[in-house]
Amino acid sequence: MLILFLGRSVEGILRDARLHFPSEEILVVTRTGDDLQPPEGLAAVTVDEFRPEPGVEYIVVANGGTSVQLVPVLLRLARA
Repeated sequence: MLILFLGRSVEGILRDARLHFPSEEILVVTRTGDDLQPPEGLAAVTVDEFRPEPGVEYIVVANGGTSVQLVPVLLRLARA
């Protein structure tokens, strides 16, 4: 599963990520209370709700979004 972080440049990052990982399912991590909307048709979860699923391999695209999104996700993945 490919993790992207919602930010103003998510559409461009999404295009690039799909070129390199065309078959990966995509999950967009948002900030809690974020006014930005994730790209239509993609699964999204707030950073507070993100929990790694056992047995799932995650690829994190750490471009875009904010540290408020990135750090908790990386910590949860490392702990899993």
